[in-house]
Amino acid sequence: MSKYTFFYIFIAIVSGVSLQLNWISNASISTTINSTEIIFRIMLAPIPVWILMKFVDYIIYTIVKNNHSIEKAHFKDLYRKGYILFLVPILGMFGIKIPSGSTIIILIFILWVIWSFYRSSNISDKKEFFISTNYIVILFFFSGFSGLIYQIVWQRMLFTFFGVNIESVTTIVILFMLGIGIGSLVGGWTIAGFISKDKAILTNFGLQIPLFVIGIYKIIF
Repeated sequence: MSKYTFFYIFIAIVSGVSLQLNWISNASISTTINSTEIIFRIMLAPIPVWILMKFVDYIIYTIVKNNHSIEKAHFKDLYRKGYILFLVPILGMFGIKIPSGSTIIILIFILWVIWSFYRSSNISDKKEFFISTNYIVILFFFSGFSGLIYQIVWQRMLFTFFGVNIESVTTIVILFMLGIGIGSLVGGWTIAGFISKDKAILTNFGLQIPLFVIGIYKIIF
């Protein structure tokens, strides 16, 4: 049995039960909850949290497995401490509520994992840690994921104001495909050497960082 097994069990029980108690306290204000459902939820609460932690472990270990520049044992011991953030929902049992708590926990956990990567890297690799072009793949993933979220949000907003019709759907699809087309065109020019790669990346960051800050501000406040 791994030395972290009891740590995982403790995190799963405390976090899962806390989340369910917070949900029950909020739901009971507007609806009546059966006592059987309450017991069922509390008993099964740790299971989703346990599955989530093991899934995150699998994804991260898959990434780290073939990376020879990282001290794997040190990395595992370091990044697993980030699961302590999963205990934050227990504050709700004491009446302390954090706006958009789940989003904040996820963002801090991602930053902790990145910091663990950096701390576990060999000294010679730390200088190039934040300038590696391998991160472009990760940036494309999050950029595409954000684009899909924007598409859904815009579509719901148009449906609210104009109703569900072909014009609303067509407008959103056209704008979404236009963005993909422009990104593909600029990416092609960058690869072909017509545009400096550094300038393209910096311009992209310069445009998206203000949007990111605004989005986080709106989510929290």
